Amino acid sequence: MFRRRTVLIAALAALSWSAPAASQSIPSPYRYIERGQEAGFFSGIMATNTGRFDLGPGTQTLIGARYGVEVSGPVALEGLASVAFGPRNVVNPNRIEGDRVVDEAEMRIVLLEARLRFNLTGRRTWNRLQPFLLIGGGVGFDTLEGQDEDFALEEDDRYTFGTRWTGNLGAGSRLLLTDRIHLRVDAALRLYKVGIPSGWRDPILGFESVPEDEWVSGRLLTVGLGYRF
Repeated sequence: MFRRRTVLIAALAALSWSAPAASQSIPSPYRYIERGQEAGFFSGIMATNTGRFDLGPGTQTLIGARYGVEVSGPVALEGLASVAFGPRNVVNPNRIEGDRVVDEAEMRIVLLEARLRFNLTGRRTWNRLQPFLLIGGGVGFDTLEGQDEDFALEEDDRYTFGTRWTGNLGAGSRLLLTDRIHLRVDAALRLYKVGIPSGWRDPILGFESVPEDEWVSGRLLTVGLGYRF
């Protein structure tokens, strides 16, 4: 009888010590990311500033692909290729201000860009989230230059997008759906220049101190899926 009581007391004591220890074991919200490369696609929209004379691209819809590789610690390098579709105004400088838009033409801008991404949680996620900052730049060009609508204007008055350097600054986050697949949201500010045709610098029309081009910005929001490997 005494032996049974001794065994029972020892078992209860062991349980009393193990229960608090188990209750204090809290799973970490951080998870290490093993794979260092990713590829994916995205789509989104860019709300643009069309410039002083309303010449530049209007609001654009984007589709594209992305490849990224972890470089060191929280730093990753990304390459992006995208196409932006949208309208632009055909504007005649010979008309009075407020009545210069005479038509609308389409644009198809191809963008090739590189970015540095700084992961705020390093090579880990927090509750499956990995927020980041990004900075980068690249080049863009319109593949639909010289629309029929432009030929209603004099040659010196026609706007062309040309080949433009771009700069990007933004932030976003990835949500790991599985160990390999993630959902990603990016919000960025894209900077580029809008060229101003020589007809817009004609002093006879009242234009003075007009530069050859001007910096404008676009607010960019994209959503995409990625695959890590």
